[in-house]
Amino acid sequence: MDDVKAYRYYARLSELGDQQPIATTLSQVADALFTSPRHARTLLKQLAEKGWLSWSPKVGRNQRSSLALHYPLPQLQLQLAKSLISRNAYDTALTLLDGDQQLFGQALQQSSGVSLDQGQLRVQLTYRRRLQPLLPQLPQRNTERFFLRQIYSCLVQSDEQGKVTPQLAHHWRYDKDRLCWTFYLRPKLRFHDGSVCDANEVAKLFNAMRQLPAYAASLSHITAVNAADALSVEFQLASSDASFALLLSDLRFSVQPSHQLTLSQTSAPIGCGPFRVSECSTSKLQLEPFEHYHGYRAFVDRVTIWLFDRDPSAANSLAPVPPQHTMSSSPRVSALVEQACGADTAKTSDDSDYSRTEDGCLHLLVNQVKWPEEQQARLAAVLAQLTQADIEQQCQAQGTLLRAIPAHNLLPNWLAVPRHQPLANAALPSKLSIAVYDETTLLSCAAAIKALLAPLGVACQVNRYSYAELCQRSQQPLGDDLILMSINLDDNRQSSAYLWLLNNTPLQRCLPPAQQQWLRNKLAATRAIAPGPDFLKALESIATTLIYQGALLPLFHEKQTLRCDKALQGVRITHWGWPAIQEVWSAGESH
Repeated sequence: MDDVKAYRYYARLSELGDQQPIATTLSQVADALFTSPRHARTLLKQLAEKGWLSWSPKVGRNQRSSLALHYPLPQLQLQLAKSLISRNAYDTALTLLDGDQQLFGQALQQSSGVSLDQGQLRVQLTYRRRLQPLLPQLPQRNTERFFLRQIYSCLVQSDEQGKVTPQLAHHWRYDKDRLCWTFYLRPKLRFHDGSVCDANEVAKLFNAMRQLPAYAASLSHITAVNAADALSVEFQLASSDASFALLLSDLRFSVQPSHQLTLSQTSAPIGCGPFRVSECSTSKLQLEPFEHYHGYRAFVDRVTIWLFDRDPSAANSLAPVPPQHTMSSSPRVSALVEQACGADTAKTSDDSDYSRTEDGCLHLLVNQVKWPEEQQARLAAVLAQLTQADIEQQCQAQGTLLRAIPAHNLLPNWLAVPRHQPLANAALPSKLSIAVYDETTLLSCAAAIKALLAPLGVACQVNRYSYAELCQRSQQPLGDDLILMSINLDDNRQSSAYLWLLNNTPLQRCLPPAQQQWLRNKLAATRAIAPGPDFLKALESIATTLIYQGALLPLFHEKQTLRCDKALQGVRITHWGWPAIQEVWSAGESH
């Protein structure tokens, strides 16, 4: 008898009572099971063989036998559901749980992890919210950017020091006299749908990018993109750009079929990265290795991410998972990734493979366009005096534990900018609005800032948006006074820092026209600098000026920690706080 059918019989027996043992007769057991006494004996024997109960019959008319049920019904139900999930029988597990999504989420979380099944290495995780469409041309949050890196490849890649290395292009060169960059593609590249990825398709893609507003600032200096032949593509520029290859390492310039560039929704994003999407829905993202990937095949054979639409402000939300990713299976093979914010069980590791402080920070943007200069300066100075300790204390009072360190610039190792002193002669506004997107830490910090400004006579209204909605609203002049956001730079730190300063629409909308022009000019001058320490130093100077002028107020650098069982090999933490799933492998249960 299969476990689901057996559970149904066990549930009927539980109606006889929960005392241990239960004094009953075979006739009463048969009535509870809706069957004959003879068949009831068979069922009792089968359930006893599973170890779920003990049945001690007594001889004689009207003699009461002893029935002991070994598991509370909810415990057995959840355990069976976990067993079914481990065998990928998701629909059966949900049926067993009578369609209860909350219980299904608990079973998923507790059974998530790394498993070895007949030599197949599989990773299953749960995540606390549903993902935005995984398209590089759309504004993306941190987790979406992590998955973009798994699905897509760029022409080149770069590290946090700005060193550019091959990806789809194996070689490139810059003709300074002609202002022309040429990239030479690897032969026989394919997209996930099997279509050819050659120089013609790459040229078509970048020419389409140039027509989109989202790419206008980044690619405005390109005059033409042409395929010199099937394996080489040329970018003709109008001005010198020594860091163009670095720019193209950013995931915004991921190579995809050109027709996909105009999409805003898709259930099957197509790239040419290490993983292809085998299933993408509102409840599940499933990845499998791309067998025609230009580099090394991933060790993992399947990655499944179960998604739950969780309201960060609701105590009893649909998703039962805390703000962390759980990877666990057997005691031999398990791992746990903890997003530091809100994960009160996190332990800091001294091993840099397992812990890191994010490149980026949680920050406030002050809308300098809305207020007269003196009043804006007064507001910026007062906000700067709100210490991180005060905000953290307020967050703890609300039940949110911050795993973070105070931020004094965009990156932890950049120059600490002195805090402004309040200006005595300018009055504070009596009302302020704070825009924030729906992320637990940001919502908690917004409430903390509201509480800290109240004693100063400033009433705050917190306006909550989705991330996509906030970015969309930023296309027009902003009505909010403060914008609370978070930026975590990608693995290509130099390029992503540059593009954040160039393309972040909330930041741009908060700056007066003169400052916007200053920022554009400084960034344009930076493009002439080759990747390396000087490039990052120029970006640091720009960010420092924005902070000193009161437009950008850094608050916290979040900490990220990864804990894993030593039986799991190749584990390291990425810039996004997720494990590098392409590199994870296991020596097997026998080791």
